[in-house]
Amino acid sequence: MPQETALYGEFTVDETLQYFGQLYGMTDGQTIQQRILELRALLAIPDTGGRPVSRLSGGQQRLVSIAVTMIHTPALLMLDEPTVGVDSLIRCRIWQYLLDLCQNNKDQTIIITTHYIEEAQGAHTVGFVYEGKLLAHSNPTDLQRRYQCTTLEEVYYKLAYNERQIKNNDDKLIINVTTPDNQPYIDITPT
Repeated sequence: MPQETALYGEFTVDETLQYFGQLYGMTDGQTIQQRILELRALLAIPDTGGRPVSRLSGGQQRLVSIAVTMIHTPALLMLDEPTVGVDSLIRCRIWQYLLDLCQNNKDQTIIITTHYIEEAQGAHTVGFVYEGKLLAHSNPTDLQRRYQCTTLEEVYYKLAYNERQIKNNDDKLIINVTTPDNQPYIDITPT
């Protein structure tokens, strides 16, 4: 799912979801209808009275875009900032749904980018990227323990701060990786 909505403005919500369901290879109309009902309920997409998608609010279009992405339950679900501009209650429902998908469907991989770091707490694996560089990745509990932080946001700030310090130092550096208990971590020494 791209960050920006990419919908056919002249279609209604149901027409949009039916179209993309068929485009993604769903051939049974009854299955598509059932999936539309499930996604409308999950995302609280209102009955728009047959209005075209182009006449919906930006937030409603965002929800339709999320539904389009999930209509066919793909093996690989990639979501770019899925909850930006979404009501906080629906945001929680989306994350709970994605967590349930991960726990109940081992054949599905979900990759999500988000700037709301706290949303990643329930993820199996989290990767922190700063200026295009992967700084660390592991499960949330391991990252918090390894970097001695209570939240993932603190982990990210610590990693990003360390990365800025490295970039601001013109000297060459030797990087040794150890933790306080002599396990792998980061120790930076100027040469």
